[in-house]
Amino acid sequence: MTLAEVVVALGVAGIVVAVIASFGVFFARSLATVMNHIEVETQSRLALDTVSREVRRASSVTGIVTNSITLQVGLNRVTYAYDSGERTLTRVERDALGIVQDTRVFLRECDSASFEIYQRNATNATYDIYPVASATDAKIVRLRWSMSRKIFGQQQSVETVSSARIVIRKKST
Repeated sequence: MTLAEVVVALGVAGIVVAVIASFGVFFARSLATVMNHIEVETQSRLALDTVSREVRRASSVTGIVTNSITLQVGLNRVTYAYDSGERTLTRVERDALGIVQDTRVFLRECDSASFEIYQRNATNATYDIYPVASATDAKIVRLRWSMSRKIFGQQQSVETVSSARIVIRKKST
């Protein structure tokens, strides 16, 4: 072999190694993005299912602000509250005396969360929804949150937005 052949062979081998390495980095980043997206979607869907089930079981809304809602569920009061500093949506259950029975963080890495209440009136044979004057008139709860996650220390496009309108099925007697 001549020196020229060795230099050319090393140059071609270097290019091949660089292409394979860049493909490996791209593949690893893509795989991490997809896995994070699946985790965020699953976490959001499970939280939405649980909150929906609880809202349907509630007899009334006892308090609401933009980022928090309190429901009367049986004898207990359940509060869902969003903390923007911690980026969490938390569920707190209190008994009839106001003693905390259970506290759970439902969502982590939550960028925003909001709650709205409506009433459902039958007009022209359709059920339209209207904003309510007070929490006691609430028949529909609308919730919305968005989540995102950092990958390799950088904000990536791994985010999800969940929204639902849930009808309160029980009414206090």
